[in-house]
Amino acid sequence: MPEVTRTGVDQEAPVDTTFHIVVNAQEKTVQDRTVTYDDAVKLAWGSVDPKYRYTVTYRNAVEPKRDGIMTQEEAVEIRNGTIFDVNRTYKS
Repeated sequence: MPEVTRTGVDQEAPVDTTFHIVVNAQEKTVQDRTVTYDDAVKLAWGSVDPKYRYTVTYRNAVEPKRDGIMTQEEAVEIRNGTIFDVNRTYKS
């Protein structure tokens, strides 16, 4: 018999792995619970172009770090409604 928690959620039920997020004011759907720096750039600009420097900020992510600025090595655990702003500038 499936285990039921106090919240009444069936622990054996399939988990919906589709997340609805916003990237540069555009709604996006992703399948993974985490979004990397490169993922955010690709969702915003289509690819990572070495001619540019990217700044990735996020908000409304999962605790303990709900908002911040991402580095190239970082990944953020998301939830529905997480917002990413990805800006790019030419490298000088």
